[in-house]
Amino acid sequence: MLQALDCLDSHDIIHRDVKPDNILYTPLPDGKYLYQLADFGLANTVGLARTEAGSDMYMAPEIRRMTGQPQTTKMDIWSLFVTLAYAMDADGFREKLQGKDYLERLGVIREVANGMLRGLRDMAIEEPDDRATAGDMLETLFDG
Repeated sequence: MLQALDCLDSHDIIHRDVKPDNILYTPLPDGKYLYQLADFGLANTVGLARTEAGSDMYMAPEIRRMTGQPQTTKMDIWSLFVTLAYAMDADGFREKLQGKDYLERLGVIREVANGMLRGLRDMAIEEPDDRATAGDMLETLFDG
């Protein structure tokens, strides 16, 4: 997924709806999986993306703040972090989210991020200027 998001970033495209339902996977003969990012219906270019879009649970905090701040590809990094936390059920993530409003969910995401590896935590930094890019994450986790 990081490679897909890095490719989008290199073209200034924001997916805007990274979530488990939009990640397809195919088992490979060697026992590994091929992951593909799907559903580009909400995708937009960095310069044109202005509206709130995406699935609420996976939406980056800067979208909810609606400060007029330009949307960036780092929104997708936040969404991928939440997707990973959900898929791994890190620290009981799914149960902790039950019945929570947006601000309460943000607190749960903070808590789970603090318990994760430093590299993954960089995906969940609330300030987008400080949040890792897909390229940063590829470098940190896979040496490029």
